[in-house]
Amino acid sequence: MKESQFFAILLVVLVSGFCAQTLGQSSGLASFMLGVSVPGGPPLGSSLVNKLDSIATGILLPTKVAMSGLSVDIFSIGRGSFGVVLEFFIILGYVGKFVGADVVPAEGEARDDVAEASLTETETAEEAVTEAVVATVE
Repeated sequence: MKESQFFAILLVVLVSGFCAQTLGQSSGLASFMLGVSVPGGPPLGSSLVNKLDSIATGILLPTKVAMSGLSVDIFSIGRGSFGVVLEFFIILGYVGKFVGADVVPAEGEARDDVAEASLTETETAEEAVTEAVVATVE
């Protein structure tokens, strides 16, 4: 895919977003509908994925997470029943990941299974906190 074709596609996305905003719809909806209409395979779909993947994961996603994190009042999370529900799901994630990584496989040594379960539990806690932050912002 040539650079001119790539920029033409980006221009179409921006114009469709602008038109959607002027009609009272979300620009994200217009971009989503345009993305759904693009064929998934080569040459267009795979070329766009290759070019946009680094932009999306390297710039857009961290920016969205940072902006969401800046607008969260972290001191209000522990108040009320929301903190209890969050703690419940974090503990449930710990138990589920531990059982899934330690009890079910039983292939290796217990020490290796516990280490693997601990690593996956850390990912679960990170996902739960991220979901809580996004849910609080929205």
